[in-house]
Amino acid sequence: MKILGRVENNTSKKGTLVYVVANLFDADGKLICCVYTILENDLSAGSKVGFEMSTYSYTNFAIDDIASYEVYAYPTQFNYSW
Repeated sequence: MKILGRVENNTSKKGTLVYVVANLFDADGKLICCVYTILENDLSAGSKVGFEMSTYSYTNFAIDDIASYEVYAYPTQFNYSW
């Protein structure tokens, strides 16, 4: 299955290494699969860009098993502790 969409940067800052994540759920609300992609280019403030991701490596469910989903995007965050 391919997931196609468009993400918009609705912040005032450029997004660098933006992850787009889709969580797929069954009818009971149980997580079936989590897929993600990383946008190839930075996402400037106010801009929109299309994305595509695939569930090709997940073969233990059928498309009909998916009852709901959530999709979100976020920039890479680094957390260093010394």
